[in-house]
Parts: sequence; C-alpha cells; structure tokens
Amino acid sequence: MKRRLVVAGAVLVGVVAVIWVAVNRTPVVTLPDRIPEPVVHHEPVAPVAPEVATSVVVTPDVETSAVPSSVGSPYVPAVVFSPGLAALVDRSLPGEERVHGLASGEMTEVKDARDLETLAQLLGDPAEDDTVRHEIASLLLRSGYAPLDACLLKVLENPAEKERFRSWAVQHVGNLLLDDKHPGDRRVLADRLRTLLTDRHIKVRREALLVLARHDDSAVLEKVRDMLADTGPGADEVRDLAIRLAQDKNMRELIPLIRPYAHATNEIIRIAAIVALSQWSDEESRPAFEAAASSSGTRLQRAGTAALARLEKAPASQPAP
Repeated sequence: MKRRLVVAGAVLVGVVAVIWVAVNRTPVVTLPDRIPEPVVHHEPVAPVAPEVATSVVVTPDVETSAVPSSVGSPYVPAVVFSPGLAALVDRSLPGEERVHGLASGEMTEVKDARDLETLAQLLGDPAEDDTVRHEIASLLLRSGYAPLDACLLKVLENPAEKERFRSWAVQHVGNLLLDDKHPGDRRVLADRLRTLLTDRHIKVRREALLVLARHDDSAVLEKVRDMLADTGPGADEVRDLAIRLAQDKNMRELIPLIRPYAHATNEIIRIAAIVALSQWSDEESRPAFEAAASSSGTRLQRAGTAALARLEKAPASQPAP
C-alpha cells in the first residue's frame, strides 16, 4: 500500500512539472489599449465651385445668310445694260480680254446713263487696272460724258493715285481741250494744267508741258525759255522736252540757250540739242556734231552723223541768232 502511494505521488509531481513547462513556453501577447480603425483609401474628389448667378443675354433671331461676309465673298461684276460692255467692267477677266471690244472697234460709244455712271466709277478707282481706266476715259470722251473733266481732275487731285495713270489723265485732259463738243470750261482745265508744271511727279510735269505747248499756251512757251535757262536741281528732268518743244515751235531765238547742251553729259539732253540745232542748220554747232559722230556711244554717234548730213544738205544757213 505504501508503495502505491509513492508511485501515485511521483506521477502527480510529473504532471505538475509538465504543466509548468507548458505554461512558461507560451508567449505573452500584450493587447493594445485601443484597436486602430482600418485604413480605407478614397479617390480624390475635385472641389465644387460655389454656384454663381449668371445673366442670360437673349439675342434676336438673325439669319446668318443675311449678314455680309468680307471673307470668301464671291466677286460679282457690275450690272450693265449696253451690249458688249460686260467684259470691260468684269475685273475677274484678264486686262486684254476686258479691252478687246474697244481695241477691235466693236464698241465706240455708250448711251445708257446708268452705264456711263458705272464707267465713271471705275475710272476714279485707283485699284482698277491702268490700261482699262485709260480705255474707259477714251470711251467716255467719245460718248460725250459731260462730267468727264471733273472725273479727271479728281484723279489728278487724289493722293492715292500713282504717277503713271496721273500722267495719262493729263493726256485725256488735253484731249478734252481739243474737243469742241465738250461742254466743260477750257479755262479751268488749262489753269489746272499750269499748276501741274511743278507737280511732284516728273511724268505729270512733262505731260502737262506737252499738252499746254500743243495748245500754244503763251505762259508755257515762256516757261520753255525758263526751263532752258534753269540750272537748279531737277531742271534736267524736263530739259530734253523743253528743247524739243522749242524745235517744234520753231523758237530759233532760243538757239543760244540750246547750244551748250550739245555738249551735255546727259546723253538724252545732248541728243535732243543736236537734233534741234541740226534741224535749224546751225553751222556754229558743227564741232559738237563732229564730236558726237566720233563718240563711242551708238545713239550719240548716230545723232552726230545725222546732224552732219543735215548740214551738208541744208541750203544756205540762216543767220544765227
């Protein structure tokens, strides 16, 4: 009996020992004071602007087709009523096609008053083709268009006009002076041409001088003398023309003023002087003719040779002025 108690006590001790070892090997878990909430990832949300009251503008209904557009608008030629005039006013055509009817003689005049006004507008437009405007001015003259003089004077006074067409306008003013049927005041036209003798454009000055000299304007013929004697800047720009006018009007009294120009450095002026002096058979100018005939310049050489030939063929020379 005693032996059984010893064995049972030993077993009990072993069990207690095993339990103690197992307890000491279990890790101690320390719980936090507060369990953290799980983290949730949200997509960023754009801020919402506060609502702002807006005013609503109510516009009346507009047809877009009724609003003219300068961009891409098709060109429409002027409406005309005279047969054969449509091409002349059509800017979409080449210039030679527009003036073909006038050059060929198919159209000599315009009688419809509406067409005359249309042509007058084109004549006064600096953006129009110069050749077309030139032909229009001639057509208006043949058609007896009474306000043509006013149209041409307006062209001459327009600062937007270029030199070439202004000089052509002077030619047409000269044609009006020759037209006995034109109702305009010729004195007004002549006075305006005289002011052009000092115009800013050289070609305009030259044309005005030619027109007035052709009409034997006494003031212009006196101006020729002044031009020959002028030694100021720009005088050479019309000097050759003054020499030719003196020749055309047989102003032999100006020979002493012209002789020095037979030696001019400006070839155009020199040739003009040689031609005029040889036409007057001026023997005193023979050395100048000989010098020109022996020069290296072809044009000057021809002018000198022709002048010497005129001297040989001329009758007894008139007394030199």
